[in-house]
Amino acid sequence: MAVQISIKARITLAALALALASAPALAIEPALARAGVLYLSSCSGFGDSGADTDIGGLVWGQSSSGSYSNSNRCGQGGSFEIDDNNSSIRGAGAEWGTSAPAGIEIVHAYTPAGHVLVNSQAAAQGYRVDFFWAGGTQTITPASSPINAGIGPSPYFGFQAYCASSSCKPLKGQLLDISAVQLQGMDTTPPAIAAVGADNLWYQSGHYVRGGGWPTSFQASAAAGVCAMVEQVDGRTIVGPSDPYPNGHSWTQCPTPVTMSQAIDTTQYPNGPLSLTLAAHDAASPANTAGATHDMYVDNTPVTLALSGPTDAPSTAGTQYVSAVAAAGPSGVHGIACSVDGGPYRGYPGASAQVPVQGLGQHQVLCVASNNAFNVYSKAAVSPTESWSLGIREPTVIGASFMQVGGLHCSRHTERIYVPGHPVKRRLHGKLVYLRRAGHFHTVKVLRCSAPKVSTHTTERVALGHRTTVSGELLARDGTALGDQGVRIMTAPDNGAGQFSQAASATTGTDGSWSATLPPGPSRLVEAQYGGGAAAEPSTSAPIHIVVPASAQIEIHPHRTHWGGTITISGRLAGGYVPPAGELVVLRIGWSSGSTEIGHLYAGSDGRFRTKYTFLRGRGSETYRLWAQTAAESDYPYAPASSTKVTVRVGP
Repeated sequence: MAVQISIKARITLAALALALASAPALAIEPALARAGVLYLSSCSGFGDSGADTDIGGLVWGQSSSGSYSNSNRCGQGGSFEIDDNNSSIRGAGAEWGTSAPAGIEIVHAYTPAGHVLVNSQAAAQGYRVDFFWAGGTQTITPASSPINAGIGPSPYFGFQAYCASSSCKPLKGQLLDISAVQLQGMDTTPPAIAAVGADNLWYQSGHYVRGGGWPTSFQASAAAGVCAMVEQVDGRTIVGPSDPYPNGHSWTQCPTPVTMSQAIDTTQYPNGPLSLTLAAHDAASPANTAGATHDMYVDNTPVTLALSGPTDAPSTAGTQYVSAVAAAGPSGVHGIACSVDGGPYRGYPGASAQVPVQGLGQHQVLCVASNNAFNVYSKAAVSPTESWSLGIREPTVIGASFMQVGGLHCSRHTERIYVPGHPVKRRLHGKLVYLRRAGHFHTVKVLRCSAPKVSTHTTERVALGHRTTVSGELLARDGTALGDQGVRIMTAPDNGAGQFSQAASATTGTDGSWSATLPPGPSRLVEAQYGGGAAAEPSTSAPIHIVVPASAQIEIHPHRTHWGGTITISGRLAGGYVPPAGELVVLRIGWSSGSTEIGHLYAGSDGRFRTKYTFLRGRGSETYRLWAQTAAESDYPYAPASSTKVTVRVGP
């Protein structure tokens, strides 16, 4: 019966290893002390050499005194033997015994029939032969040699033969021969488990983790040996080392200690809670299981960071701020660190920061954000470094105007001036002598001119086809002249479209003044633009106006006609910029005592117009003057103007 139980234990452990290899998930219980059973089957009757070891050394040990001796012939198909070599000393003897490792207690002993032989003369000659354990013995006699009984619980078990009387007659031979013994032990201690390495994921319980390469290796040890190890990560079972065929000839029936080397990549798991269970099973049946679970959290979401704020600001606006806003996964944003102009990074806790920037010049802000999830190297995830450029410059003022210089105003005046005394040469009596002439007043006529008057204005009237000069000055806010700076002069046809383009450029003098000549063109809006410098803000002048009268030309054919006759009037608006829908032209006719309108028509996009006019019936002869006028329209960039007058003679 006991042999069948031992075989059943081995089958159970083999089935456990097979189940671990094939099951998708294993329900792992927490550390639990069970009354697991171990069977130790020794010597040739169980196919054992009797020389097995456990964590304490040899499973079976022997001792003897006097002329007694022990022999282990289990490996040769024999037995554990105790022999008497002619000893008659009281108390002298020999024994074989085994001590179970700590945590295992022996509770049953069994020797099959026919596997225990004892010398039939032993008792008669004063010897005692028995099994022994803590708190009990059982005498071995030829009539009752086997044992099949519960014992202890005891930490050890053995069998012995010794001289129990004052004088024993030497038997000179074998006293005891046991070739099969099976012990049943109760193992109530689960394996001890410990995570390997300070960087083990096991020690991140309650924390956020990220990335791969996380060690989850652990070591297990047990007196009965570690027969199976598993890890369970987020419900997924990872099978570790196992021994499906425990050694039933040793108390330590599987290897110990055993290390399961494992690492996981958290990117293969969803963000959020992640459970890690470590478990080990010993050789007992049912197995004692040690298992523990730690919960940590996964966050592999990249950290992002966005910067915003002004890119250009005047120094008068005070301290500027660049806003930094970070976002992260479930671990949250730990903080933001920013550097201004290459200086040391300053930390800002939380998901947003306001970074102050001040001082004239161009500034650069660099920021990076981190979350609360750490990798195996204890490094939090960080965002890409974001940069923001900001210029703080002194405000500037640029002006533009047209300058008019008046002519010289001169007039003649009569003035009385004093002539100081001075020596003069005179010839006296034929000799040249020097005489001193006394000072005196003298009346003279002089021409005096006043300095020309210079005036500025914001509207300049210029004939079509003529150039004009625009000028101005560029100053800092405090009135300091900004010399050697480029100025762009922008113009836009005064047709409401606001389409500015560069017409000229200039460079300021040391006093900040500038001037430029504009080419001919239509009526225009003029602005001066300063693009700014490293420490100076850009600025644009108020617009000024160039007013250009329209240029209309007409031709009449014929110049002489009769009453009721028809003439052809044609003409052209010069300078271009005629709207696509045309430009209104008003035709007028005049005579000696007045004038009137005779028609409205539109010049085409090429500026040309043409029409006919028929005179009424009349008498006598009359001379008429005809001309064309343009109208004031918002989409035509010319001021209203009239053409020259053309004479037509009408008669009978």
